Amino acid sequence: MDRIHTVILIRKALKVCQRLTKPSGESETNFTRGITMYVVASLSRATVLSLLLLSLTITNLYAKNEKDITKRCESGIEVTMGFQSDKLVALQPVEIQLKIVNAQGIPVPNALIYCSLYMPNFATGSNNPKLKPHDEDGGYKGVAFFSREGKWHANLTINLPDGTYDDVTLEIDKVLPANTL
Repeated sequence: MDRIHTVILIRKALKVCQRLTKPSGESETNFTRGITMYVVASLSRATVLSLLLLSLTITNLYAKNEKDITKRCESGIEVTMGFQSDKLVALQPVEIQLKIVNAQGIPVPNALIYCSLYMPNFATGSNNPKLKPHDEDGGYKGVAFFSREGKWHANLTINLPDGTYDDVTLEIDKVLPANTL
């Protein structure tokens, strides 16, 4: 389907939308569904599939990862920690991604971050991944290594460029056993 046909179909759909008025007893969902069905019937299967894939891709690009851990510090800065892998597995290195924004939502670049990973009530030894700035949007990266399965904490001391600092502890819910892949 070329560009002209697409524009014509969109104009037809808009005219139908203008002519239709929602009856007082009909729900908004049914009204929207009727318009959507008209547009879908007018488009080819390939076009509908392309639009669906495009919308899913855009949604995935802008959606916040479910595994991201966010916490606001006393000073108002917000720290979000995420991991490159969808599963955290013991004895497997994983990339940490950290994002820091101030109370106004402005990214905080060039902070110095000390990170200590540990298991509550368990002697895990020294585990201090280096988190270094990787962009000017308050993004930091490093590599973590979890020695055991279970619940972990990430204690962060953040030295901000203005000379102030803040501490925050993030809970990492689940690190899977090493034989889980």
